[in-house]
Amino acid sequence: IISWDSTGTKFIIYKEEEFVKKVLPNIFRQTKFASFRRQLNAYNFQRELNMGPQFNSFMVYSHLHFQRDNPAGCGRILRRRRQHSSLDAQTSSSAFSTANISTPSKQFVNNLEDSSDD
Repeated sequence: IISWDSTGTKFIIYKEEEFVKKVLPNIFRQTKFASFRRQLNAYNFQRELNMGPQFNSFMVYSHLHFQRDNPAGCGRILRRRRQHSSLDAQTSSSAFSTANISTPSKQFVNNLEDSSDD
């Protein structure tokens, strides 16, 4: 369903429907992929659309500070915040870190690789 890439710098969602049904409700409050994607965008994750074998598409996300075996890097992931006077996004002081997220979310960060077996 989901796993790290071979470099540990990106995570890949292979089966979006199964991810929404099996992973999202257990880890996050939202149960819609669009909401999950908005959260990734809010934290400045980059998205790539890749075409897998036989043109089965899958989603790839990355962030400079979100890396396998580096939970301390999550403390450097900041939520973007729009200014009222412009459309430019700025980061706020609220960090996306394993210290500031719920236990289920920590499990997602720490065990992302394990769910690739499904």
